[in-house]
Amino acid sequence: MINRAIENIVVKKLTDKKAIILLGPRQSGKSTLLEMLRPLLKQPVLW
Repeated sequence: MINRAIENIVVKKLTDKKAIILLGPRQSGKSTLLEMLRPLLKQPVLW
C-alpha cells in the first residue's frame, strides 16, 4: 500500500469530528485510504 500524506490528517479529524468529507478525482485512492484506516478507528465508518 502507498503511504499517503493525508492519512494522519484524516485520522486526527475523525477523532475530533463526527464526520468528514473526503473528496477527490476518480481512482485517487479515497476508498482505499478509508479501508486502510478502518481498523484504527473505534467508531463505525460509512461511505
